Amino acid sequence: MLPAVTVSVQRADPAVVDDVLRWQSLPETTVTLTRGVAGTTATWTGQVTVPADGGELRLLVVEEERLFADDAVTGQEAVTSRVVYAATVPV
Repeated sequence: MLPAVTVSVQRADPAVVDDVLRWQSLPETTVTLTRGVAGTTATWTGQVTVPADGGELRLLVVEEERLFADDAVTGQEAVTSRVVYAATVPV
């Protein structure tokens, strides 16, 4: 299974001074990017709408590896994911 890459818009809460904890993902801004594969090269593309109402913003890019695992309740095989890469980009 190929990984999934998502992008979310986050806004800094000016009331929180901690640089790590002050970021909150904005509702309805998460986009799953479209994957393209050419030979051994994979690329992801998509469009993200950044709100125009101001504040300090950034993009959170997350790559998740998808894998098969046993469901804890039913014991049947299920697809799960884990984060393998995350980065932020100032807007």
